[in-house]
Amino acid sequence: MSLLGGTIPLMPDRDRILAAKIGGTARRLATTAVPQDQAVTQMRTLAGDRTDLLTSELGAILGGYLARPIYAEALATAHLLAVAIGVPETGPMVEAFDRARDAATRGGYSHRQGT
Repeated sequence: MSLLGGTIPLMPDRDRILAAKIGGTARRLATTAVPQDQAVTQMRTLAGDRTDLLTSELGAILGGYLARPIYAEALATAHLLAVAIGVPETGPMVEAFDRARDAATRGGYSHRQGT
């Protein structure tokens, strides 16, 4: 039973394990120098046909990011998951994600310029 009294059903254990692997792998790949196309391939291979879990992890990461919108790692991870799901990469989004990935891979704290 969930903490919300059954209003949000719990995922089966195998789904929670896979979701945790997806989240952890996305964070690792987003903060290393692995080329994006290889990282996306790894994410898609790991998730298999479970794009729902990719989407769920993307939502969780973006929710956390929106609460404190400065962490480069979170935005870089969200970008990787969005691309793995198939979200089109366009203009300002790509620029923000590129800055975030650059900051995250060099150990930067924030994707904001000058921080």
